[in-house]
Amino acid sequence: MEAAGMDLRKWITNDANLMEQWKKENFNVHPVHEAVSLGANGTKVLGLSWNTNEDYLTTDTKSLLEFVSLDKNTKRFILQAVGKIFDPLGLISPFTVRMKCLLQDLWKEEIQWDDPLPTHIEKEWKKWDDVELHSFCDASKKAYGAAIYLRTKSRNGISVKLVTSKSHVAPLNCVTLPRLELLGALVAARLASKGNKTRWKQFVANRVNEITSITDPHSCAGKENPADFLSRGLSADCLVSNSRWWTGAEFLPDSEFPKNFQQVVPELDYLTGHEKETVVQERKKLPEADRSEETVLL
Repeated sequence: MEAAGMDLRKWITNDANLMEQWKKENFNVHPVHEAVSLGANGTKVLGLSWNTNEDYLTTDTKSLLEFVSLDKNTKRFILQAVGKIFDPLGLISPFTVRMKCLLQDLWKEEIQWDDPLPTHIEKEWKKWDDVELHSFCDASKKAYGAAIYLRTKSRNGISVKLVTSKSHVAPLNCVTLPRLELLGALVAARLASKGNKTRWKQFVANRVNEITSITDPHSCAGKENPADFLSRGLSADCLVSNSRWWTGAEFLPDSEFPKNFQQVVPELDYLTGHEKETVVQERKKLPEADRSEETVLL
């Protein structure tokens, strides 16, 4: 290959000794940053994740779980979910074949693409998509942000994992803490409203509209809120061993949430609006004197 001018790059192996030998011979080896990936050592090989330390292949189901959490029970949605499974080696065929059989049952029932699923099929589908997305947000005078966790139920219990997070530094111009909290909630939710948007100033109205359209906001104590780390920061050592950040609030794996996990902005009845009444008086046009023969009209 070298004689043909084709320089091979990103060499990688599951043999540590061979890897060291390649480095000594100045081979362009694939970088493995264990400190960054926190020991995961994920390497992509033909679309599959390869752990070179323990030498095993895994199928990435993160995008699939995020997709089914949208909870749209239609034939079109199930077909899209099945299409998101990439398993060229058939490693999880016993799992995927059941989803394909479920899709075949939909064709037998002659269900239209966007029609609701029949009860017996929906019950079977719920066994696969019993997942929830939980968003946590927080803000301080220096920063605000949100973290999203995937909560899945299975026969082995409830599992919670971090999906993604996002943080922003607070603007240089003076912004009140309630508005920063609102911006944090906006990062966590993104989209519209349950309340009457005309009751607030434009800044608040636009963001409340976006937040409450796709989520039911709840209050969470700061000591339980993993998004608190986004607003205040953590050292690298604390981050690696922080279970609240990687697996979410302690109550998420429980079958029932605590009573103090209360919903906020349910109907917004406490906000009062101001109504203005406009009176319109109709005026009739006077007749022109030179065009009328009847003085009574004048």
